[in-house]
Amino acid sequence: MRRPNGISTPDPRLSPDGVLDESHAEAPGPPTPAFTQVRPNHAEPRSGAVSDCRARHLLAGPRGLTRRHGRRPRAFSVATRTATLVLAIAACLLAVSDSALAGGSAVGAWPRVPIRQRDGGWWHGPGGWPRPPMLLRTVSLPSGAGPGAVNIEPYTGRAWVSNLLNNTVTVLDTRTDAPIATIPAGEGPAEVAFDRGIAYVADSFGGTITVIDARSLKVLRTIHTGYAYTQSLVIDHYAQKLYVASYQSAVLVYSLRTGALLKTIAGDDVNFLAIDQATHRVYVSNYNDALLQVISTASDSIVGEISVGHPAEPDGCYETNTCVVNPSGPDGIAVNERANRLYVDNVIDGTMVVIDGRTGAILKTITTKPGEFWPAVDESSNVVYSSNYAEGTVAVVDGWGGSLRKVLSVGEPFLPIGCFSDQETCTGFGSGISALAFDAANGRLYVPELSIDRVLVFATGPQFGGAR
Repeated sequence: MRRPNGISTPDPRLSPDGVLDESHAEAPGPPTPAFTQVRPNHAEPRSGAVSDCRARHLLAGPRGLTRRHGRRPRAFSVATRTATLVLAIAACLLAVSDSALAGGSAVGAWPRVPIRQRDGGWWHGPGGWPRPPMLLRTVSLPSGAGPGAVNIEPYTGRAWVSNLLNNTVTVLDTRTDAPIATIPAGEGPAEVAFDRGIAYVADSFGGTITVIDARSLKVLRTIHTGYAYTQSLVIDHYAQKLYVASYQSAVLVYSLRTGALLKTIAGDDVNFLAIDQATHRVYVSNYNDALLQVISTASDSIVGEISVGHPAEPDGCYETNTCVVNPSGPDGIAVNERANRLYVDNVIDGTMVVIDGRTGAILKTITTKPGEFWPAVDESSNVVYSSNYAEGTVAVVDGWGGSLRKVLSVGEPFLPIGCFSDQETCTGFGSGISALAFDAANGRLYVPELSIDRVLVFATGPQFGGAR
């Protein structure tokens, strides 16, 4: 051992023969925990504002600032030390006030950034469970636009609003949510997929794909599929393939490198698509048979089917409107690649089915109301938002626990209430809540209202928006 002045002294733990004397061995301390869980409505470990204040106080004291690694103490003036102590006390008061505003005490101060429970659960911010979305602003679109879907472009962070009724796409700057461009598209633009700065717009009524440069916002070309309807599409970025759902017919596979049609995967009652980029699987909702079909992007073939409800009876009756039993009606699909979870909305039953992406097992079925149409997931917190165009609402779902946490009334419902099951009796069709989207970069939820020609922007998360 060495003293600070460099003079060697014998180690008291060693015997004269140089052997470690067990009687002087240091007792092992308690094991350091590998992880500290964050639980809602419980105090945090004592590592928050109080311990932080104690550390600042020690730094401001005479031993903290004057003694450095055994060297001679430095002389600080009284004024300097007094000012430092005042600053430390002010910092402590700010920390305590922050924790009080967060709904906790100084001992149990919530962290500045969300922390997820190790065994699954919610991201916990001020107050524990994330607060419900708060309306931030309303974006008005031209009369007759009919916004049917919103998609977030990951490269520039812009929101693309597909105007189903006037055949255009409006691009919003997500910093201000102001429209920056209106781009002509095909007939009935719906979903938009992005790859390497290129946007692919599914023209649902025209059977075409409009290809747009996402940076210059100029139309590059149009792909004619030869089918009547193309309402949904996804892209496998690694395989460089574009998958297009032709409504009730097939799934078309295109090469993004050459633009050539690679394969047509025959389907029955094809509805909407979703993709898991990690497992390279495309999921197809089958409306009449209440199935979720699984396509491998390696072989471009159906490798599995998952039943998510009950089919229409008798078989094939839905096209002729002769059903004795209506199908569950799977529509939109959301994929959380981090959690390996799938979320499928059944529009007729009014349920959301939670599926394990690894095994295909149904983990839970959440009951909401008929008209549940389109889910979008915040992958970092696994909060799922689902639009219901019949009720004019957005459901907020705990993706981990599979529970309905809140239902937000954001628009007008079908009238009279409950007429969705027999739409011939409806006298009003509400505001038309459509395919919403979640912007992970800004923590914002975009909800289009087709009948009112506007998009509602909600701030979400523990801090009501802002990058996570």
